[in-house]
Amino acid sequence: IPPEHCAVIGDSRFDLPLFHHAGLSIAFNAKDSVIQHAADIAISSPDLRDVLPWLLAERVTRSDLSFTYPSAQQATTIVNAITPDNLALPEGLHIASWYHEQEVKIRVVTTKGLNTLLATLDDLLLNIQIIEKTFPVLGAV
Repeated sequence: IPPEHCAVIGDSRFDLPLFHHAGLSIAFNAKDSVIQHAADIAISSPDLRDVLPWLLAERVTRSDLSFTYPSAQQATTIVNAITPDNLALPEGLHIASWYHEQEVKIRVVTTKGLNTLLATLDDLLLNIQIIEKTFPVLGAV
């Protein structure tokens, strides 16, 4: 089986090399943000069966976005504004967002196909545009 057709489930930095070779990487109850950001999916749950929908999916589609802002405050504002939406996502859709200094990173992974991925990216980009327009009001310039 080619590595790109395999999935890896891990919880520590020791799993990172495997994440880079697998077609799907899942961080399960990882306490380290490095492993959470490196994985395609991050699951925090007491039940390992919560990884099954991702493993049993016929196809997993993924996209990574990255934006650089003039200030770390703006990057923080973007991530804080879009993160609460992550809590009520439908099954088969995962959105992770984080920032490092002035860079915002967003990862969208879905089992629902390309149309769902594109619609989600469209929604995220629209929300980011709205947030960017409010920077002067928020004092995040």
